[in-house]
Amino acid sequence: MTLVPVSRRTFLKSSTAVTAGLVLSPAIIGRAEAATLKLKCSSSLPNDPKFANGRVYYDNLVKNLKGNGLGEQVEVAFFPDNQLGQEIDVIN
Repeated sequence: MTLVPVSRRTFLKSSTAVTAGLVLSPAIIGRAEAATLKLKCSSSLPNDPKFANGRVYYDNLVKNLKGNGLGEQVEVAFFPDNQLGQEIDVIN
């Protein structure tokens, strides 16, 4: 390993540039926001809000997401009556 001598002037210039880059980087990049997570809830049963297990699960899931403040970050779509295909196809 070879050491390269660095003058004080070169070191100060490079450290000033790095410091300016670190200070200005949040202004350039801005605030990062995550994309909305999209989930699909599938059921082979009809769309009955009282008796179909898939619909009851979907309603509870949406209620809990909104109650925990995640309603805007997670979007859930419900597909009853095998709209996405047979159960084995959905599982695969």
